[in-house]
Amino acid sequence: MMATTNSAGNGRRAHLETTAIAEVPRSLSLRGTSGERESTSDMVVVSRCAQGRRSWRISCDKGDWKPRARSGRWRLSILGLFAAVGLCLCEDQTAFAKRAEQNYQEARKKFQNCTNDAEAAWQFGRACFDWADFAKDDDQRELIANEGIAACRQLIARDPKSVAGHYYLAMDLGQLAQTKTLGALRIVQEMEREFKSARELDAKFDDAGPDRNLGLLYFQAPGWPASIGSRSKARQHLERSVELAPHYPENHLCLLEGYLKWDDRKNVQRELKIVEELLPKARKDFTGEAWAQSWADWDKRWKKIREKVKK
Repeated sequence: MMATTNSAGNGRRAHLETTAIAEVPRSLSLRGTSGERESTSDMVVVSRCAQGRRSWRISCDKGDWKPRARSGRWRLSILGLFAAVGLCLCEDQTAFAKRAEQNYQEARKKFQNCTNDAEAAWQFGRACFDWADFAKDDDQRELIANEGIAACRQLIARDPKSVAGHYYLAMDLGQLAQTKTLGALRIVQEMEREFKSARELDAKFDDAGPDRNLGLLYFQAPGWPASIGSRSKARQHLERSVELAPHYPENHLCLLEGYLKWDDRKNVQRELKIVEELLPKARKDFTGEAWAQSWADWDKRWKKIREKVKK
């Protein structure tokens, strides 16, 4: 599948039948260590390495959860909820940030000129998520995230069946949660609801983004009663994302990282073979500037996965 098909443009797909616009699927990538956590100190940190491709990552450390900013693909890092696995700390990071800011400014202007335009609203929500990932501090991140949240809430109020509205609302909520020391659990629970709503409306949106992000959200969030983590739910949704969008590298990498975490050696070996065959073809399908950040992230994670398997 070419990156320009069924897309919101710029080489990325949003799985919306609307006009084209720069888009790369988002995902939640959760990484964390075990340990007890208190639901009152959930911290979410979004990071990303693929301009457009997001994965929520959660990282867990003993004690209170604190925000940990990362610059990698779109992942949520809640010190106990989303831990970034490998961030794209590369020379191109400045270029990625510049592009994200430019997209944000353009989308913001478009939305302000026509606040009742559904497409302009969700595109602005998405641009806010992307630009917030490069925020210099929590105050700026919160400000940008709230802009996206407001735009998406307005869209959903007008059109409750807007898959993009629910999806990018969840994404921007993740950015907001990253700035909170207390009360992030409530935001995480709202993220869960919004991703579920998006999934019910269009499970294939953003290359199976709803299932991918739900899987990552459950992957290493602390379990009940501290948070919503669940290995069985994580496996269910990550495997479902691969079924829905088998052409998309992010889905396979997230699932592989899950299998490694769970020490599921049989499935690790199976997925390794699939990804080895998939990546060369994907490099031809997902090309251009819009996918440069995604590939920087994917290549780094793929290398790390192979190194872990060899140990």
